[in-house]
Amino acid sequence: MKKLILLVTALLLSLSLWSQSTPAPLSPPDTVMTSFQSLFEGIDKIKWSKSPKNIYLAMFKSQEGIKTVAYFAPTGRWLQTKRYLYELPIAIEDAVYALYEYAELKQMIETETAKGKQYLIILDSGKVMAKIMMDEEAQVLKKEEKPKGEKKNP
Repeated sequence: MKKLILLVTALLLSLSLWSQSTPAPLSPPDTVMTSFQSLFEGIDKIKWSKSPKNIYLAMFKSQEGIKTVAYFAPTGRWLQTKRYLYELPIAIEDAVYALYEYAELKQMIETETAKGKQYLIILDSGKVMAKIMMDEEAQVLKKEEKPKGEKKNP
């Protein structure tokens, strides 16, 4: 009988702790929701989070199935959108392959702000790993290369 009471007590305690540890989903202010809905019509599966700097992040898949993160100020002002692309615009892709002829594109992120779009491309050329930032006109804004097989200094 003592074992049964201990078992029931442990079960009730664990259920109580589990229900307390599951946070409620974040609901952004109406201003943010209104702004989101005006920019991204037809999106209904959204995961919201909030940064330590009080920025609201909406994570979702676009209607084309692209993983997307939109950033909003508490006032509802849209700040930027990041899209994790499967392919690049042709002009950007051509510029990348002009720099690294046989590169394997590892990750491509489009960041859109009020000033325009930028593309972050991480690639493997066989000889180097490279990280390139380009603007909409395919101009290189920043480029970092690391020779493959290079070991970090201890």
